[in-house]
Amino acid sequence: MADDHQVTSQIHIDCTIHEGTSIPISRSSNPPKNPTGATAIPAQINSRIMDNPNSQYYLHYGENTGTQLISVLLSDENYSTWSRAITMALSVKNKEGFMDGTISKLDLNDLLFIPWRRCNHVVSACIINSIPKELYPSVMHKDSAREIWL
Repeated sequence: MADDHQVTSQIHIDCTIHEGTSIPISRSSNPPKNPTGATAIPAQINSRIMDNPNSQYYLHYGENTGTQLISVLLSDENYSTWSRAITMALSVKNKEGFMDGTISKLDLNDLLFIPWRRCNHVVSACIINSIPKELYPSVMHKDSAREIWL
């Protein structure tokens, strides 16, 4: 029975920490702030979201800004192939939403802003790592992976 309870808890991990204790993880009227001005995420919520492989905010220890997801570098002749390769690679990692806009940029006051920012930076870097260096100046100052993609 303990295993069944653990599985159930893991399924409801984004909204329940202890039985009967719901913790809001989206927008809050008065979220706590950290010194940088970004919302502080309670450690329990942070670990529940970021450690759940099914969460779009999960980052595997091997995913970082130096990761090159695809071997195809964008050129004038291969946009369709390059675009499909990036889309497939990000979809496998459950990060396609950062690029296609289904996971939109969050407000600094959102409890998920910090995990969103981390994942957005990884996805942005993956896109940037697959384009020619000559294009870097046109995308380096974009705020989101979605803006880079467009």
